[in-house]
Formats: sequence, structure tokens, C-alpha cells
Amino acid sequence: MAHYDPLTHLANRHYLVQRLEHLLSQGTRLSLLFIDIDHFKRINDALGHEVGDFLLVKIATRLTRLAPSPCVLARSGGDEFMLLLEAVEPAEALALGQRIVSDLEPAIQIGQYECFISPSIGIASSDGDGTANDLLKQVDLALYAAKGSGRNCIVAYSDTLGAVAERRHQLELELRQALELEQFVLHFQPQVDSQGRPRAMEALLRWQSPSRGLVPPGEFIPVLEESGMIIDVTRWVFRQACRQARLWQQQGHAVRIAVNLSPLDFRQADLAGCLQEILHEEDAGPELLELEITESALLAADDHVQTTLTRLRELGMPLLLDDFGTGYASLTYLQKFAFDGIKIDREFVADLPDSAHSVALVRGILTMASHLGLHVVAEGVENDRQAAFLLLNGCPSLQGYFYARPQPASQCHFKTHDILPSARA
Repeated sequence: MAHYDPLTHLANRHYLVQRLEHLLSQGTRLSLLFIDIDHFKRINDALGHEVGDFLLVKIATRLTRLAPSPCVLARSGGDEFMLLLEAVEPAEALALGQRIVSDLEPAIQIGQYECFISPSIGIASSDGDGTANDLLKQVDLALYAAKGSGRNCIVAYSDTLGAVAERRHQLELELRQALELEQFVLHFQPQVDSQGRPRAMEALLRWQSPSRGLVPPGEFIPVLEESGMIIDVTRWVFRQACRQARLWQQQGHAVRIAVNLSPLDFRQADLAGCLQEILHEEDAGPELLELEITESALLAADDHVQTTLTRLRELGMPLLLDDFGTGYASLTYLQKFAFDGIKIDREFVADLPDSAHSVALVRGILTMASHLGLHVVAEGVENDRQAAFLLLNGCPSLQGYFYARPQPASQCHFKTHDILPSARA
């Protein structure tokens, strides 16, 4: 039984790796499929682990039916399976992967529940060269790429994929050094009120790399999140924001600093306690900060998230729902969680005032927010026509390149900004 999974009665990962090592030592041509069930955790959370276990057994049965001979089908752990194919061409492995995707598409009945699932599949092939460790790394990279491509798809390993992974690994190493060597900096972008006065400054993370120069956030923040480093970086950002807010307060500038929280930050055991401790250590009042939270941080929407949001709000920091309208449950989150405001995503602002669709949506959001007593910030304001429309329709705060680009604290000014087209004439 040491070589078998007790739930599905398939081989386990240990046995599959042993077989893989043996075949490679014999110079056998082979392919390895790594199959991950997309969003399986949601099924466990919604229906319970007992239903999840029954579903895994049914999946194992379907995979067994498709598996050719000779092969090793293994449950490698959790909701992951591996299929080791002997003496096959890469094209045959790809064709099998496609059959697996098709076969898992119909609903699986578990008692009273109808479960719909999809797999992400990575494939790596060998002519009999290399080591088991090499092939396992390659198939893992291929699966990672399949998930990154939207899931429910197949990706075969290639040298290009390996090069991309190597560059990402190097980037991750440099980012770990960046935090230690204080290469991160904050830039600030104002959110101005209807009179053109800055009411808040959003803190935006930048990386001043010695070798890469000033790196755009879109290139490194996803790596921080995927590696888990974002948790330490968020703490650094929050601490720096506290210090800068206190400095501006001492200089007579009554302006909050808005700090973005990552979805991963909510996986901490005590996010609220951590931020409270930083506030205390930096002697910064909570009224100097506000927190922006994206919908993706709320996807779990469990008791832990609810408790964390409640505690953050009790600390005295306003909570804003960021990128409002881009997710599938924006209104649900406003009903379920006690937010103080929302940020209208730039997607809705971009086509103002020419798009009747955008006009209707933004007016609807502003009316709803007014009735709910929510503050509103419109992001991505880039020209005077957008600004004029938003102001004339009662949007309390505007943010975007029309007013100022993100810039270091030393270059920020607190003069009243021109807000209407006539002021720019």
C-alpha cells in the first residue's frame, strides 16, 4: 500500500517517480502529463470535503478509462493527477490530453449535486535522455503555463517556456534582494475633490533596480504575489505610507495616503493586528491612511475575510472597494461588507463622455453610491472632457494623468488643481 493512494486506489507520486527514473535509465521514450482540476477548492468549500473526495474518485475512474497501456496513472496529491506514458510520441500525448479535457467536460453526479469541472494539463516529453527531476520540473512549468493561459487547456513544455521560467526565476531572486537592499520606492498620485484640492494620495509601488532601471509595476508585482513576497512588501509600503503621512501632516498638509492591499494579504492570520502594530510603531493616526481592496481579495468571502475587514474598519481607516464594476459580484460585496467608498475602474472612464453605454453605467454607479452614502473616486481621468462629465455628474473625487502622474513625495504639491476645461483654456 506504500505505493498507492488510499482514496482513489491509483498509484501515488512516489511510485510514479520510481517508474519514471527506471524508464529513463533504460533510455525509454516517454511523455508525462500533469493534470490539475481547476478551482477544486471551491467545490470543497461549497459542498464539503466528503463530496470532494467522492468527486476525486469519479475523476480517477474517468482517467483510468482513458489511460492507454502501458502507463502509470497516479494521484500525485490533492486534486492533481499524473499520467506516465511509455513509448509514445509527443503528438500522441497531446491527443490524449485533448481527450481528457473533452471527457471531463460532462457533469459528474455526486448524490444530489451536479459537479462541473475542467482540467489544466501540462505535458513534458523525453527521448529517454535527462533525469526524472528535469522532466518533473518541465511538466510543472507546463502546467503553470496552462493555468496562466486561462485554465481548461493544455500546454506542452518547450525551450521557450524554459527560458521564460528562467527569466522569472532571476526576477524573483532580484526582487528578494530589492526588499533587503531598499530598492523599492513609493510614488504618489493625488485624488482631487470637486474644488481641485488633493484629498488623498495613492501610494504606488515602484522598483528602482540597479540593472533594470525603474521597473513598471505590471512587470514585478505579479511575481511578488505569486512568490508570496507581497505580504512583506505590503508591510513595507504601509510603514512608509505612515511615515510620509506624518511628515505631510507636520508640514500642514491634511491629506490621507491610500494603500493597496493584495488578495494574499488577507491570507495572513492577523492582517489587522499587523497594520495596527505598524501604526503604533510609527506613531501615525489611522485617520491619515485609507485602504484600497480589490474584488479578487474578497473572492473567498469567508468569515476570516469578514472579520479582517471589520477589524480594519474599527481601526479607523476608511475602506474603498477598488476597480469597482470589473468583477462579477461588485454589488454583492457592497451589500455584504461595510465599505466607505468605491473606485470606479478606468475601463468605465476611458470612453466618457462619448459612449452612451459608459455614460449610463457611470451615472448609475454615482447615483447608487450617493444613496448608499459611499464616497466615490473615478480612476483614469486623462482629459478635460472626462473630468467635466464626472464633476457635472457629482463625482466627489477624481484621479488620473489629467491632474498628475505618479511621482516621488519630494515632487508632490498640494496646490489646488485646475478641474474644468475652462480652467485649462
